[in-house]
Amino acid sequence: GANLDGALERSHVVLTRMREEGFITESQEREARRTSIRIRPYPGTSDPRTGNILALVGGRDFAHSQFNRASRSRRQPGSAFKPLLFAAALENGYSPVSLIEGLTTIEPQGPDEWAPRNVDGETPDVLTLRAALIESNNRAASALQQRVGSRPVLRLASHVGLEDMPDVPSLSLGTGLVSPLELTAAYATFPNGGLFIAPRGIVRVLDADGGVALDNPMQSERVLSVQTAFQMVSMLSDVVDRGTGQVVRRAGLAFPVAGKTGTADKPKKSGGYYKDKVVNTFASVFPASNPQYVLIVTLDEPQDDTLSETRGTAGWTAVPVAAESIRRVA
Repeated sequence: GANLDGALERSHVVLTRMREEGFITESQEREARRTSIRIRPYPGTSDPRTGNILALVGGRDFAHSQFNRASRSRRQPGSAFKPLLFAAALENGYSPVSLIEGLTTIEPQGPDEWAPRNVDGETPDVLTLRAALIESNNRAASALQQRVGSRPVLRLASHVGLEDMPDVPSLSLGTGLVSPLELTAAYATFPNGGLFIAPRGIVRVLDADGGVALDNPMQSERVLSVQTAFQMVSMLSDVVDRGTGQVVRRAGLAFPVAGKTGTADKPKKSGGYYKDKVVNTFASVFPASNPQYVLIVTLDEPQDDTLSETRGTAGWTAVPVAAESIRRVA
């Protein structure tokens, strides 16, 4: 865990040196030493309105590993990528009640004749866009990508900071690589009314004289219409209320929350993927009625014979962690 006592001791050394060099007075040093420290143990959280990173957890123990998984680890988001596909469809003439038909007869795609399947193995022949996102239907996502085309999805992904996504039939199922921080910024586009705002960890740095040594202004770009962004928040709210994110409600959170789960195989450093490990992700926006936070929880999970296919997914692992974090923030 974090070494709070050591951090306090080091801060006192710095304060003493600042007083000796004349940057602060003795009274200012005493006041700073009395300041209490609050630690908020939340996963990665940002303010969608400004791009400000409010909290970020890059691992379990810095003494064990200094690698920041929140900003540097790139994993498949799985179905947490699907909202980008659905947003691209809404921008190209579809609506939440548009029908995706022929789901039981999807032809194999690509040179390896890949075809999607669902975790529970069941698929109705027709679903609306809203219903398909609520139940995270893989065959519906694949069919929608075929009809919309990969190019609009890739273009939108690039505009929201998800670069180098693969142009493959399984794109809609989140087979590209992203970091949790990148995914957080992408999801913030929905509560921002279609504006993508670049994430920032530093707003401004002042020098000893109070002058601005570094200014990092907010950078925004419109990438979706207001209508599409509103519809996406509505659809993602249904995912939490009636779909794969329902554990949020079972945790007792009654206020509006929007979100999407995702489960994918864990990649190996040497290439390929582990057969017994998965990456579970839950991306959430809350309160959905007046969004102030975007929260991403990403967990590396063992997947063995003791877990059913559904029990090992994000809805049962990442969502409870997110629910507890949302409870503490809200």
